[in-house]
Amino acid sequence: MKDEVLVQVISDELSQAEQALDFQTPLDYYIGNPRGDECEGRSQVISTDVADSIEWIMPQVMKSFTQNNEIVIFDPLGPGDELQAELESQYVYEILMKENDGFINLHQMVKDALMQNNGFLKVWYEEHTDDKTISYTGISEEQLGYIAADPSIEILNLKESVAPGPNGQPQTVYKLKIRQNSKHGRIRIESVAPEDFRVNPDHNSINMDEARFTAHLMEKTVSDLREEGVSEDIIQKLKEENYGDSDNYRLYAQGETSQESDTDDDSQDIVSIAECYLFADIDDDGISERVKVTVGGHSTPTVLIDKEEVDCFPWIATTPILMSHKWRGMSIYDRLKQIQDIKTSLIRNLLDNIYLQNNQRNAVLENQVTMSDLMLSRPGGVVRVKNIDAIKPLPTPLIGDAAFNMLNYMDTIRAGRSGVSPEGELQQKDIGERVGSQGLQRLMNAKEELVGLIIRIFAETAIKPLCYKIRDLCTKHMDAVRDFRFRGQWVKVAPSQWSDRIRSTVRVGTGTGNHQMMLMSLEKVIQFQAAKLQEPGQTLVNPVTQFKAIDDFCKFSGLNSAVGYFVDPSSPQGQQFAQQVKQQQQMQQQQNLQQQAALMQLQVKLADAEMGKARAQMDNVTLKGQVDKSKMMLESMKERHQQQLDMIKQDLERAKAMSKDSLDAERLDLERDKHAVETGLKISELALKKQELIENARTAREIGEQNGPTAGA
Repeated sequence: MKDEVLVQVISDELSQAEQALDFQTPLDYYIGNPRGDECEGRSQVISTDVADSIEWIMPQVMKSFTQNNEIVIFDPLGPGDELQAELESQYVYEILMKENDGFINLHQMVKDALMQNNGFLKVWYEEHTDDKTISYTGISEEQLGYIAADPSIEILNLKESVAPGPNGQPQTVYKLKIRQNSKHGRIRIESVAPEDFRVNPDHNSINMDEARFTAHLMEKTVSDLREEGVSEDIIQKLKEENYGDSDNYRLYAQGETSQESDTDDDSQDIVSIAECYLFADIDDDGISERVKVTVGGHSTPTVLIDKEEVDCFPWIATTPILMSHKWRGMSIYDRLKQIQDIKTSLIRNLLDNIYLQNNQRNAVLENQVTMSDLMLSRPGGVVRVKNIDAIKPLPTPLIGDAAFNMLNYMDTIRAGRSGVSPEGELQQKDIGERVGSQGLQRLMNAKEELVGLIIRIFAETAIKPLCYKIRDLCTKHMDAVRDFRFRGQWVKVAPSQWSDRIRSTVRVGTGTGNHQMMLMSLEKVIQFQAAKLQEPGQTLVNPVTQFKAIDDFCKFSGLNSAVGYFVDPSSPQGQQFAQQVKQQQQMQQQQNLQQQAALMQLQVKLADAEMGKARAQMDNVTLKGQVDKSKMMLESMKERHQQQLDMIKQDLERAKAMSKDSLDAERLDLERDKHAVETGLKISELALKKQELIENARTAREIGEQNGPTAGA
């Protein structure tokens, strides 16, 4: 196929594809732009049901895709491949979310689909060369040697100087300027605006891999084209064809304008190009090949920039509501356009009715009223009339209740069509009172199922093929071994050595209620596992299955995984821990055996002791009999001795009585004798005193006689 024919084929395909597109009206409805039927002096409000419903759906969709690391799980190819399949799943998800702004790309794709029927992603492997200039100061000789040995570095400028070294000694340092030319390759994911995507209108599937013609319309600067290696002749032709005047309606619809660069720098001139993917026989073998052709212009290109054969198309397409045998689905705009139009009219009429209630119409007599006073409506205003009956108000019926009932009815229809609504607690309570708690649960689940189906469609038509494309690009282009953190451990990943996979499982629920049901079910499973583990000899639960249940519970709870909270039995750490536990169990078992042996010995000794105790008890019984017999004999002897003692006591008492009488008589005799002696002594004493007195008197008389009569007198 000649280049001229190829360009003409592409031009025809672009023209046919453009005629089937209308992306401006849904954007106007989402933003709430005027419809074009507004009247001056009347209400011009716009109901925003399309935007409201889309924004209510978006959090549920994005939460399902970004809450944990498991949207799509590659199925294992056979026994022992489970861990590798999980590793590949997480590695692909890491490329999507962390290396390509996955949240932003998915958000744009989902929002485009909800608003404008279809959302598109472009996935490809890009190799690019970085040519940058870098300046360094304070470079040592050793560092300079490393820089000079790098083949990707060109030294542009080098200056030598002397500076103090670490030990205070002067050393030579360098100031240099280099140009580094390095090649990089990575997987690129880009969200493509629906108005920039083209597909042949008769394509009958949401899968774009078999579409006859697809294209990505874009704008690039002349500098971008030069970096990509486009020749100056082709760039000059593109500038001559004036391919840089595309109309960006998305900016215009939001009140913004795009201005062309008016600088003298021609490298910043904008040109429009179309990157087209089609089936074409470019090697004249009669069989069409997948071809990527880049042309200048969006609708009627005439300049061929590049063409190459490719092994696959880069497109991922999705839609919220699938239409059988069509690539173009239905959007929330399609479902709610009529509702928004009706509510806009109702709200406008309701507001106009309120305006008329405050500023009612009047019937006036001509030339009887000062019209300027009547036309000026203000509180406390005066209207000059010539006749008191010159003004008669025209009654305006109040439509408030009917309008509000109609608005509520439209909201009910909107909820049924979109599956979302801003229901409050009062409305849920009222529903519950009418249908019961189980009926309320069924109603809420039914609404969630509608949004859940949209989420499932997004997962099956977009996320699943996206993960496959990322994985295929990894196996084709990533030859280097990379370090990757998997289940809390750093492992080596070599995508080029991965085997082909043809099956996968989508792990998204059908709304918040489904997540809650899964959490409740997993909680019961974990409880059942814990109970089964207590049963000896059970074969239903092992540490791997138990960890799987806990891991799923953590993921449905919003955590990435159970790693970090529990030890994965299949990980090296888990196996090491299991080995330690096994060793501890063996040591415990040995200790138990030793304790059992010691217990048996103790039991033997205890048995001997029991036998000795029994013998002792028998001897004790015998001895007790003997003791009792001896005790009886002792008691008998005691009684006899007591009797004898009593007799002795009686004899003693009698003897004592008799002795007492004898003693009393002797005492009397002694008293009498004593009295007699004392009396005799007294008499003798008195006699002596009498004799002494007589002697003293005699002596005194003799003295007196000697001394004369005077002395004697």
